[in-house]
Amino acid sequence: MTSVVAPSSKLATSKKHPAKLDLQYLRSFTETLFGQFAHAKRLDSMANATVGVLHAASLAIHAIGASYASVTGGQTKHGINM
Repeated sequence: MTSVVAPSSKLATSKKHPAKLDLQYLRSFTETLFGQFAHAKRLDSMANATVGVLHAASLAIHAIGASYASVTGGQTKHGINM
């Protein structure tokens, strides 16, 4: 199976080259933007979806979920369900 993370993505995470827009940063960013308007779980969900979109090679739902799972170290089937 081929990787759904874009191979030329500058967001690809590794210990040598960490991503600039990692999950922790995006969670704090969404909290700053929508913190007073949205529930904490909804903020986490928006940050998770943003990470998936930024790391996906295409905008298909399956690819976004799989790339989110790849970034967080989870299983692909759980990332797709998110």
